[in-house]
Amino acid sequence: ARFAIAGGRLRALSRLPQCRSGAPRAEPHAKMYEFPEDFDPSSLVRREVELVSFGGSAVIVAFDKDTRISIFGSYTHSQEGAHAELAQVPPQESRLMRLVGAKITVAAVESDSTLALRFSNGDTLRCLADSKHYECFTIETPTKFVVV
Repeated sequence: ARFAIAGGRLRALSRLPQCRSGAPRAEPHAKMYEFPEDFDPSSLVRREVELVSFGGSAVIVAFDKDTRISIFGSYTHSQEGAHAELAQVPPQESRLMRLVGAKITVAAVESDSTLALRFSNGDTLRCLADSKHYECFTIETPTKFVVV
């Protein structure tokens, strides 16, 4: 297992994260590669980035309040006013570290099941649902585990 320190706590990192809240891990929804109908992206608003970590098979963005997004496929990241750069896991280089300390100000699910996040520093992160055969990203909160 890989470990990282976030929010002053040692946390284990794995490819498919388990809920740390003690809540039972939810089963993936029937349409595994789309958002469930009851998912409300606004629940991510005001979450602050505590840690960005990079591994051979995932980029993990950990937030306060036991919330985490694990990206296994493609994503775009752009700074305010700049062109969005397409990246795949594992990235060759990244500026995602800029997100540490920033808070989500806008969260939306786009029509193609892309998760779009705008941050307080002006950056935008889009987690792309561009694979029909593998999970592209997961979202873990204390009460939900979503696989897209």
